[in-house]
Amino acid sequence: MIILSFGINNLFAQDTLNASDEDEDFIGSFYDEQFKPFEKGNGYVGLSFSVSDEKSDNSKDILNIDRTINSRTLDYSVKFKGGYFISKNSMAGLGYSIEREKITAEAIYLFDTIFIESLDKIHTFTPFIRSYFPLTKNKRLSLFNEVKLIIGFGSGESERLDNSTLVGFDTSETVIFGIGLSPGITFFAIENFCFEIQLDVLGYKYEKVTTTDETGENIETITNNVDFTLNLLTIDFGLAYYFRTKR
Repeated sequence: MIILSFGINNLFAQDTLNASDEDEDFIGSFYDEQFKPFEKGNGYVGLSFSVSDEKSDNSKDILNIDRTINSRTLDYSVKFKGGYFISKNSMAGLGYSIEREKITAEAIYLFDTIFIESLDKIHTFTPFIRSYFPLTKNKRLSLFNEVKLIIGFGSGESERLDNSTLVGFDTSETVIFGIGLSPGITFFAIENFCFEIQLDVLGYKYEKVTTTDETGENIETITNNVDFTLNLLTIDFGLAYYFRTKR
């Protein structure tokens, strides 16, 4: 009985080992022979997200108030992308994102200490051209860079509270235009599915904000900003799928 049991266990172990070897051989042959994600005519769909949570003290540039004693900014966005390879290693695509920014702050406004709550929602459309630079022969690991046009719009509202009593209320409308670069890296984990990490390096941004207070008075603020700094708080983590559009 002991000999029979050992023989059966050994047989199952050998079958499991052979199956594992076959899976590894299949995966290896797929990436070496069949895997061509960046060829002309292929398609792409992707989903990514980013979250940032910032706290600051004694700031003067938040919500256009006299002085912020302390504040917290919670910002998150979800992005959807689709693309088509117009040539080998080059893709043209369109992205859509929705961003939500919430600010809570204790501040000095007109020589009085108040609490401020602000919520903004921005919708952005982003046509882009992406170029790939494979780091491995089978292209499982690659760098890429996007050149993109940014067109966005949104709305927001802000409340000013003094001892839980509403003392002021603003609404705003925002228009955004920009041109930027977004480098990143992609790693294929399971066949045509891959993980992507992307940074946002914005080159130029135009932003127009029209704010209306509780009296109906409008205040228009226009900002032009040229900035090529790398902000690690804008890292996007995503999942993408590459597919053939023709057989």
